[in-house]
Amino acid sequence: QTDTRGLVFSNAPGQAYNSWQLDGKTLVNRATGEIDLDSQVLAADVKFGQGAQLVNNGTFQINVGTSQVPLRFFNDDSIGGKIQNAGVIDMVGSASASSADVYQLGGSILCYTDLDNAGAIGLNRFTNTRLHLLGTGTSSGDFFVGEGSQLFLSGTQHLTSTSRVLANGDVS
Repeated sequence: QTDTRGLVFSNAPGQAYNSWQLDGKTLVNRATGEIDLDSQVLAADVKFGQGAQLVNNGTFQINVGTSQVPLRFFNDDSIGGKIQNAGVIDMVGSASASSADVYQLGGSILCYTDLDNAGAIGLNRFTNTRLHLLGTGTSSGDFFVGEGSQLFLSGTQHLTSTSRVLANGDVS
């Protein structure tokens, strides 16, 4: 079987702590990318430093469906970094906690890093996907929040006149 994915982050089997560092570089996905965590993960971080950027111009899937901890995107220094989406990001989670406490949400995505969305970000409607946008950003693209999923705009997210939030789930 041929693997056609372009950019892949996944935990090694039996690896409990997973941390990926983008330091001063720009990583561009132009094809199909993926972050995939399994139930053995005890911590998962994507750290941005020295102005690093993750640019998605393709399709990127973030799957934390069986993880017991949140996947965290955060800045590792005062310069920080940014996620820029001009493609499609599809998020699949399985947050089971009923609390809004971000520290108790396994299967959630916590984005402390600035995020600009000119494409589409989808929270899968068949799972309890939770995305917390805790940084700043400007979005001219779309957010799709499926039934049973939640989008928390806890940071400073500027939505332009062309941006749309289409939700059967919760947005706060």
